[in-house]
Amino acid sequence: MHKDETIDIYEKLPANIVLLRATVPQVWADYRDKTVNVFKEKTDSIVKVIPDTTHMLHWDKPEIVIVEIKNNCS
Repeated sequence: MHKDETIDIYEKLPANIVLLRATVPQVWADYRDKTVNVFKEKTDSIVKVIPDTTHMLHWDKPEIVIVEIKNNCS
């Protein structure tokens, strides 16, 4: 359990965050959509859906994560 709910810190985050969002398992799609909408509203950040990835998307599609880091961390 987290000490604080994640939503409590959204407004403290910088707007230049790029969140890479997983898609598997599909049963979580509605929950992911809901939380992503709140995240985008509170932070004005970018969210990119990475198909066929789990919570461990950096293991599932490392090449995509590498490209996003290179493109957004300059």
